[in-house]
Amino acid sequence: MGKRLGTFRAVYLVAICCIGSFLFAYDTGIVGGILTLSSFQRDFHYTSAQSTSVNANAVSVLQGGAFFGCWFIWPIAARFGRRWSLVAASVVFEIGAILQVINTHSLACFYVGRVISGLGVGAATTIVPIFAAEMSPKEIRGKLGSFFQLFFAAGVFVSYWVDYGVQVRFLPRSFLFLLSPIYFLPHLFFLSQTPPHIATKLSARQQTNQPSITRQWQIPIGLQLLPGGLVGLGMLLVKESARWLAKRGRTDEALASLVWVRGGEDSALVRAELAEITAGLENEIRATEGVTWRELWLPANRWRLAIAVSLQLCQQLTGNTSLAYYAPQIFKAVGAGDANLLVTGFFGLVKLASVLTFVAFVIDRVGRKTAFMGGAAAMAVLMLIIACVTATHPPGAGAKGISSSGAASIAMVYLEAAAYNLSWGPVAWYVGARLFLPF
Repeated sequence: MGKRLGTFRAVYLVAICCIGSFLFAYDTGIVGGILTLSSFQRDFHYTSAQSTSVNANAVSVLQGGAFFGCWFIWPIAARFGRRWSLVAASVVFEIGAILQVINTHSLACFYVGRVISGLGVGAATTIVPIFAAEMSPKEIRGKLGSFFQLFFAAGVFVSYWVDYGVQVRFLPRSFLFLLSPIYFLPHLFFLSQTPPHIATKLSARQQTNQPSITRQWQIPIGLQLLPGGLVGLGMLLVKESARWLAKRGRTDEALASLVWVRGGEDSALVRAELAEITAGLENEIRATEGVTWRELWLPANRWRLAIAVSLQLCQQLTGNTSLAYYAPQIFKAVGAGDANLLVTGFFGLVKLASVLTFVAFVIDRVGRKTAFMGGAAAMAVLMLIIACVTATHPPGAGAKGISSSGAASIAMVYLEAAAYNLSWGPVAWYVGARLFLPF
């Protein structure tokens, strides 16, 4: 009973933490769809000619805020702990989200909200994998470490279908469209054009259920307040990191935290794990006594740092974050036509299914190096195919349905997303968090 309860509590703790990943992904996914809505363009008073710069600014200011959030949160986490750092990140994000959802008719205010939200999600995504790694049992640490990418994929998936829902009809009835894969999927790749009966229904829905009013874009943005609040509130229901407490000399509290997350039994195994943590910290203190920043460039530390930075850099250089941001525009460019938001919804489904497959069947059977190399090779080949197909068979101007070449390109994008979420997506977060742990 104790072990099963401990496993449940570890999964629960990591899941609560990884809502921060869901939040980042949801915020990533909704912006591409929101910026295609005429209601948003009307309320913020910019022209179609300015839409490209607005798109770029909306994405880049969030990323800029996230960059600084990663730096600002670390001294806070070191002094006040992981829990309160995530609570602070949640509060900051909520402030930014509120500024975004209010119809101020000012792009400047919207951008400020994006920056503040970026600070919050940047801080959260820095602490989440560390907290998860410090509190997870060794035997399931790999699977729990992959929760970060699993929740990220789930956030993207939900955001795409919410965008599609508010385009076609308003929530809450739009949640019915979560069932639409059963209806639409057979038609996406086995027919060269969108079937007339589907095209007619979509057109009619877009004409009758898509009034260009403010609520249309406020709904997707406002929904992110829910996971943002859950991150902060959830931290009040879990224990602080045992490793952080032990490092601060609060051994009794560290033991209580470890006992809680291992099932509530003060057993010899729990005390042995605490002793292992304490010994690792003592070795770390001895090794770093009198250390300056120059020590960072010692061979062992230099390689750790280089690997950690390279993993995150290469993960971004795969281009999958850009695919997530600009999925509706990208799918329209490769030939999805007016079905671009629908195709984007399935893109989110593919990402989620791929991560679930990785966590359930792959992570403990394939080495980390193999996953990185295989995933990189697959993504490179698929990206090359997409480029060749799009270059040799570009979609026709004003095309409404999905052409044969467009269906091929969309399929390759789906496969590329699957390759990423079976390799670089989840593995980079897990390996990066483990590199600097002494146990």
